[in-house]
Amino acid sequence: SHRLPARHAVLGVFGYGITLPGRRGLPEPAGFGPNRSPVLHSPQDQGFVHRFGPARRRAADSRQALGVTSPALAAWRSSRLRRLDRLLAVHPNSAGSATDPAVAQEWTHALILRLASEFQGFCRDLHNDVSKAVAWALAASDEDIRLLILVGLTTDRALNRSSADPQTLAKDFARFRITLWADLKRRHPRSAPGWEESLRLLHAARNGVVHDDLDKLAHVQAEGWEMDITSVVRWRNQLDEAVTALHDVVIAAMAELFGDIRWESGDGRG
Repeated sequence: SHRLPARHAVLGVFGYGITLPGRRGLPEPAGFGPNRSPVLHSPQDQGFVHRFGPARRRAADSRQALGVTSPALAAWRSSRLRRLDRLLAVHPNSAGSATDPAVAQEWTHALILRLASEFQGFCRDLHNDVSKAVAWALAASDEDIRLLILVGLTTDRALNRSSADPQTLAKDFARFRITLWADLKRRHPRSAPGWEESLRLLHAARNGVVHDDLDKLAHVQAEGWEMDITSVVRWRNQLDEAVTALHDVVIAAMAELFGDIRWESGDGRG
């Protein structure tokens, strides 16, 4: 029988589908041989080798090589953090000034929602960027197949309808065969548990504000987050650390599978 190199994928979206190659410690998809390469059984499969072998590595000159900052991380640093910091700078208590506590609390609640929103936007952007890079790696010469791959990797994502809590992130990035929190904790054993807990509590605070759920807000406070500007700054800094680490884990996993995949130029939004 014929085999594809381990970096290839089996396509089967709307008749093509997608099964990314297995990674260390993860169960192998059905139909993969012992070297994690899909076993090909038909003459049509041999055509697949020809179509998605060397041709897929001829990426367009307008795309940047993997290993540089993704468009999602660039946007986090250049736009998302700046928006957050502008809002923090005009918080009534930012300069230690005395103000009506009720007014300060409303500012804090608004900042919590913005923090959650910007982080979710980054995570969705990163998922989009990686989905596009995978599609280019597998089908650089066929736009229709790239679109099918992209649809298969992004349709019905939890990030499209739910907040970016730890479970949502783990579920969506598992589409790339990434065990997100386990990988983060292996790389950052001291910091990653704190990032996960802080994200869990930000999600609880966000839900408490959105749904006017005083019990949720009281729970967050009982966990040591006072729901004031100090807590917002703490969340902001924790998220900034987590964003870089999350980005690096995802990129490392993709480089393991597709060492020569490339980013699209531009802002990478999709």
